[in-house]
Amino acid sequence: MDAQLNLAKQQYGNGDFDKSIATCNRILQAEPAHPAALFCRGMCYEAMDDTGAAIEDYERAAAVAPGFKEAEIRAAGCYVANWNFVEALRIYDELTKRYPDWGRVFRERAQLHCNCANYEKERDDLVRAIELGEENADLRFSLFTTLDLLGEKVSALAHLNRAIELDPENEGYRRERALYHPDIEKRQCEWEWLFARHPDDPDLEQQCLGGRFESMESSEIISVLKAYEKKHNSQSSLLRYLAASTLYERERFEEAADCTRDYFLSLGDTTVPSAESMWAGEIYFAAGRIAEAAQAFAAPRVNMPDPEYQAHSLPLLARCCIREGKIKEAAVLLRQAEARMPELGEKDLAVAMLALDLAKEELKQVMATLK
Repeated sequence: MDAQLNLAKQQYGNGDFDKSIATCNRILQAEPAHPAALFCRGMCYEAMDDTGAAIEDYERAAAVAPGFKEAEIRAAGCYVANWNFVEALRIYDELTKRYPDWGRVFRERAQLHCNCANYEKERDDLVRAIELGEENADLRFSLFTTLDLLGEKVSALAHLNRAIELDPENEGYRRERALYHPDIEKRQCEWEWLFARHPDDPDLEQQCLGGRFESMESSEIISVLKAYEKKHNSQSSLLRYLAASTLYERERFEEAADCTRDYFLSLGDTTVPSAESMWAGEIYFAAGRIAEAAQAFAAPRVNMPDPEYQAHSLPLLARCCIREGKIKEAAVLLRQAEARMPELGEKDLAVAMLALDLAKEELKQVMATLK
């Protein structure tokens, strides 16, 4: 019997699932309650995506051999594959009670909680699995994504860093840190690391060049942008956006406005998010290009008629009207903005009120000169 079981296991290991099942069947004809043969046949069925048959064998194996936890956890995994999360959770919960020091069951239950969008419980199970010695890079990365979803940014970053310590060559982790890290210099280091491994990747080249803008002279930024676009014979929306933002921060408003215009031209007919329209409007306004600013500030009223963007864009649009001498229109826009304020949350309200007060003061000064 042992020789037959070893043969079945070998056939399973070689991927000869049908042969392994046939061997297990011979064992079970002689001994129908043979737990190891049931378990081996269950693994074959699972490998062949016949999870229903696999569950039957796993549960029979666990029934005839109490304490056969491997069969139970395999059955739970098959229930998950069948989208029967309730039964899977029942098994996992029982296993955690009987085997509170078995890290694997906490790890697998964490994945089930993730599937059910129960991120608090997923976090707790991942932490417990790591405490019990299940630590690996993928588990740490899973904990990073869960903590990020829960808004626990500092802890999330710590686990992302740990995942990279465990698997420093994982480009997916390094790219995530390049996007996530709050420190600009550390983000840039990650992009440079990735670009060094893929020097022909134009997207990575853009990210690296954009990060280097901070240390470049303003004139050099424009030259680098043009050189990249000439090299690749294409327009770079990302570099134009980053160049505009960097130049705006340096109060090079006219150059920033030109890059902003070119950025939107590179998007073609793509619908522009309202947040980007607001960003563009502020740059145009600072450069004194009021008509372009007004057009940008008006976009959220059409594309995103929610209270947040309405309350932010209306005072800015009113300031454009004031600069163009359209006093009555400005007054109407400010009344509309005031009506939106009660709909805002505390954080958005503070920003919107600042914009509203600036516009009111500007209107007041203009009205005083007209008396």
